[in-house]
Amino acid sequence: MTYKLMDWACDVLRHHQRGHGRMPDCLLLTAGQAHGLVAEIAHTTRGRRQLRIDSVRKGEVYLMGVPIRLFEVEHGSTS
Repeated sequence: MTYKLMDWACDVLRHHQRGHGRMPDCLLLTAGQAHGLVAEIAHTTRGRRQLRIDSVRKGEVYLMGVPIRLFEVEHGSTS
């Protein structure tokens, strides 16, 4: 049996709920994690909806009712 990214993400959410009595406000993922999770979600929904990383950026992707957010570092200019 393979432990997939979606399994991990669901376990993180369940663990937070057990420890805090509620779901977290969001699930913060790196771009790589978000790409993998979006691909798994699209695969399990059999392509009914075309999900892209932009959908995550727009706040349109949820897992177990929790919005997925991207952890992105803004690169400032060095003058």
